Amino acid sequence: MVVRNAKAILLLAFFFIYFGLELSFNLLLVDVYSLPLEDLFGDKHHHAARLELFGRMLSGFGLSLAIVSFVPVQKLLFWKKEQASSLPGKQILVVKGLAFLLLWVALVPSLRLFVDGWAHATSSDAKLSAVRAIAYREAYLNDLVEIDRFDEFNAIASDEARRDLVIALLPSLAFSSTGFNALIERNVEAMADTLLSNRQKSQFAKEGLPRLREFDALYQSELRLYMNAQKKRQQALSALNDIDTLEAETAAHVDAIYLYLENSWKRYVTGIDETYDDIKQYASNDSIQDAHRQFKDQYRDECKSQVCKDNVKVRHANWLNELDIPMMYVTPDDILFTLYGTEERVRSILRKGRKNALRYVYHVDEDIEEYEQWLLSPGGSEHARLYLAERGVALAEHWQLQNTSAIFRAVTQKYQSQVDKVWPEYLQGSQFKVQNSTMGQYDFSLLPIVEKKARSIMGRFYLTNFTPGESESAYLQRWLKSQDNISFIRMLSSTAAEAAFSKGGGLYQIGVDAVKLSIVPQTSILLSFIAVFALAIKFIVQLFKGYPKFYAVFLIGVMTIVLVVPTVKSVTDSHSYSAMMANFSEEFHKDDPVSRVKMKLFGVTLDLENGVFTAYRHNPAKQLVAAPLFHFQKNEKGEVVESTAVTSLRYYDDAFNTVFSFLPSHVFGFSERDGFNANVSLIKPDNSIAAYMGIEIAGNEVKSVAIPNFLASTDLGFLAEQAFILNHDPLALTLDYISNYDSPEYWVEIANGRAFRSTLIEKLEAVLPGVIEGNTRLRKLLESQVKKGKANILLYQATAGAKYQCFVMPTLTSTDLANALLSNQVDYEKIEDCWIEI
Repeated sequence: MVVRNAKAILLLAFFFIYFGLELSFNLLLVDVYSLPLEDLFGDKHHHAARLELFGRMLSGFGLSLAIVSFVPVQKLLFWKKEQASSLPGKQILVVKGLAFLLLWVALVPSLRLFVDGWAHATSSDAKLSAVRAIAYREAYLNDLVEIDRFDEFNAIASDEARRDLVIALLPSLAFSSTGFNALIERNVEAMADTLLSNRQKSQFAKEGLPRLREFDALYQSELRLYMNAQKKRQQALSALNDIDTLEAETAAHVDAIYLYLENSWKRYVTGIDETYDDIKQYASNDSIQDAHRQFKDQYRDECKSQVCKDNVKVRHANWLNELDIPMMYVTPDDILFTLYGTEERVRSILRKGRKNALRYVYHVDEDIEEYEQWLLSPGGSEHARLYLAERGVALAEHWQLQNTSAIFRAVTQKYQSQVDKVWPEYLQGSQFKVQNSTMGQYDFSLLPIVEKKARSIMGRFYLTNFTPGESESAYLQRWLKSQDNISFIRMLSSTAAEAAFSKGGGLYQIGVDAVKLSIVPQTSILLSFIAVFALAIKFIVQLFKGYPKFYAVFLIGVMTIVLVVPTVKSVTDSHSYSAMMANFSEEFHKDDPVSRVKMKLFGVTLDLENGVFTAYRHNPAKQLVAAPLFHFQKNEKGEVVESTAVTSLRYYDDAFNTVFSFLPSHVFGFSERDGFNANVSLIKPDNSIAAYMGIEIAGNEVKSVAIPNFLASTDLGFLAEQAFILNHDPLALTLDYISNYDSPEYWVEIANGRAFRSTLIEKLEAVLPGVIEGNTRLRKLLESQVKKGKANILLYQATAGAKYQCFVMPTLTSTDLANALLSNQVDYEKIEDCWIEI
């Protein structure tokens, strides 16, 4: 009994570990596939790739275990049924174990082979639809669009707690629902305009606006510099040519001189009168007296020569001048070491120093006692001359105060100097360096240097006829209108776009990647739940039969609580996915009962996933799985380096898919047509695809041209594929007969007339090589680009007419798809000076 309980507990533990891993995988799947494409195909690319491998291994494990456990051993050893039925229990366990391992090892890469085959087998229209759906997903993720007449979906998508699941499975919904896909198709052009406009506005705000503001700041600075210099020069010229102004300014200077001299004399007299009181505090200062005694002792006791004594006086005078005594200039001759006491001597010296400083500052000679004497003295004139220099009037030395005519000449010279200096100073400080000094603001804005600087700073954001000072909003609108970019998403809205997604077409691979992105999440979730429920049923049956029934009931209870309760809660919610998809199917699949059933089942699946996701998205078990799963080692270059185990798994995975790559084409029934070595797409002015051609070039010869039926889903498209056109090539008919006379299918074609006729498509494909050969420019373009390995050519009809501008589109990868959808553009390479006339 104890052993049986232990086995039952081990079985439960095993199942719950597996169930926890599957649950964590589902949660991580939604987290990763709800990321923006920029992250999903960029920084998180390795996360998605490893999660996909982990999911296949996990679901493959569960499915293999469930299949092997349900299949009797006789079925596994079908070639030895009799021996198998009599095998002992241990051998049966070994057989089933080996069968499980073999099935698991085969199933893991087979799931990838199945998805890849499914993606390749989808029609070009389905690939185009998948790309449109992913474009819509990105627009929806960035809150740029809403789905018209689908308010329930918009409400769920705006709910932060539930939108991740919607975003992750939106491409799957579009892939599964013809109605939803048609809804997206109707809105692609509007979405293209929105994405392109928003992307370009964002790009302008990020790159163009700073450049526009940089130029505007430079222009405004240069304009102010120019206008200020112009104003200053004009004022100087006006004054220079106005005698009255010159004489008035001369008179003002004269009046200012005498007022200044009068005030200066007053300050001089006051300073002389206050000398005794100001000096008293310094004369009684002990430090100054002690220093004076030291100099006196040196002078009297240490100096034996007159030179030494003179040196002591000089040093003493310098020491006093360096003290913080205002208005003080002591000369060596002012120093006394005889007569009086120390304080009296110091006072006498400092008084003389104060008077020396006052006379020096005010240019007053020692013998002058009266103001009138000073005015007539050279010192008075010099004091006035220095004052005029401060006022900007330069006079010659030895100028006399009474010489007012010299002041007039100096004023005139001042303005002449201003006229002469203003423009050289402006040119030195200006980047524009405008020589003409008489322009207004409008003429200034039209200068060639303005356009040159604008082009240099603004680069590709510069517009012809740009006017400095134009508002940012007006400039943005003009710039947006000027953009003739080839809109990647708008290209997807044309009837011919489907052709580019056909086998060998320029967009075929990204179409395959888009389909994978649409089917991987839903397939992974579906397989995950199938594996979980299959194993749950097997374990419940096993526990019910061979162990105490408590364990089976316990497992049923846990599964009910973990899965059924959240699902019921999600289904009964007023905004349930089931109700949403039911309403949608009633609105958009009125005449399609099969699609209505599919949509309702899809809604139930969404509710199941949503119940799990909402209840357990923050479960610690998810983080325990994510931590090792998303742990990447990097080399010195910062590149991800996979572990040996993961690398080995990928080698096996790739090898299996290489060996069995032929299977999908047989299973799904699609043909592996060889790719063209050149593709040409004609793009209309509205950025939609006008025509598409796959071309085979061999050297200088156009071997063949294939064009898809752009109108395949229309009556005209049906007629284009009917064999109505008589084949007038007897030689070709003869060779065809010789090659196929023993073929029953050929005689059937003869019987119904098909053998002697061709379709409109075939006729056009037969004529087109000659047409291309006759177009020398187009043929040479194809030859040169094929040699370069860049033969995915876009011919863009920039304006109405027969001339097309040449672009080369790179081979697009998943990352390029993400960038193209985010920017609504592909980095097309413009071929300079290349115009093709068709």
